Formats: sequence, structure tokens, C-alpha cells
Amino acid sequence: MAYSTEQITAVILAGGQSTRANGKNKGLLLLHQKPLIEHILNIIKNQVQHIIINSNSDLASYQQYNYPVIEDDDRQFLGPLAGLKSCAPYINTPIIITLPCDSPFIPADLVNRMLIELNKDESKLQVVNNGRQQNLFMMFHQNLLTSIDEYLKSGKRSVCGWITLHNPNQVYFSDQPDSFININTLEELNKAEKES
Repeated sequence: MAYSTEQITAVILAGGQSTRANGKNKGLLLLHQKPLIEHILNIIKNQVQHIIINSNSDLASYQQYNYPVIEDDDRQFLGPLAGLKSCAPYINTPIIITLPCDSPFIPADLVNRMLIELNKDESKLQVVNNGRQQNLFMMFHQNLLTSIDEYLKSGKRSVCGWITLHNPNQVYFSDQPDSFININTLEELNKAEKES
């Protein structure tokens, strides 16, 4: 069947420890006087109707946007897959798209382009490639969530490793390579402030 944008939940992953940003919550770092998460929400809310934020700190700051904010079940900071696993019970759509909280320039046509590819073969996980594979920009059917639990229980945490298990399809954004710049450090934030 062909899925529509109304059948997609966007999960914004903001649950990391932000070690490269001096422990500051990356999604709340200010770019042009607005938190990074706000830049992302302003773009993605026009592409999907359902949004969940995964975070393990500063929950009240994220809750002000009036979307569900879900903490990891296990507070050991086991990475993005653990965040996705924790969000699973709150996802009521057949399709999921994931985004990191530190990429404020995502394309306005991100969901549509990925959905076109998923509708060709819903069994395949779709992952963005803008010259290199962007592991945290994925779209997949919600039945793959069970394999995250199994993968984590096996002691593995690598997002790339989990993606590889599902024979992913690359969705190319070579026409918009800079749309997936992510901000990991305060230096990168300063650079983005000057160049955008």
C-alpha cells in the first residue's frame, strides 16, 4: 500500500550527553536566537502531523513545544537506538522518520522524498545520503522497532550496524548536501551562526 504523510511519526533524537558541546543540551543551543530544536520543529511540522521528542534532560524546555517528550527507559545513555526503543510505545503510525536534534537546516521536502522511496518497497529501511550516509535520518516501517530491542539486548548499540541489518535503500540528497550539517560543538555553532 502507499503511505501518506499523515501516517508518519517524526522522532527527534535529543537524548545524548552532548560531550562535544561541553555537556550543553545540543537541541537547546541557540542559533539566531532560537534553539536548534525550534529550527527543526518549524520545518518538520509542515511535513508530518505526529512528532515525538526523545530527551533525557531539560525536559521542561522541550515540553514547552507541546509535543510528547519521552525519556530513555534505561538512563545509561545507550544511544539513539535506545531512545527509539523508548519512544516505540508512543508511536501510533505505521511509518517512522528519525532526525537528530542538531541539524537545523533539514530540507523542506525531506519527508516527501523519503516517502516516495519507501512506497516503492516498504520492507526496506530508507536512509539519507548526501554524499555520505546520514545514519540518524531514517524512515522505516514501525514493525522494524522490534528488531531494535533484540539488537540492544545482544549488547550492540551502533546505529549504522542496525541499519546495515535491514538492507537499506539510500535516498540521495546530493542536490542539498548542506541541509544535513549537524552541530556537534560550540565552534560549529559559531560557524553556522556566521554562515546562515
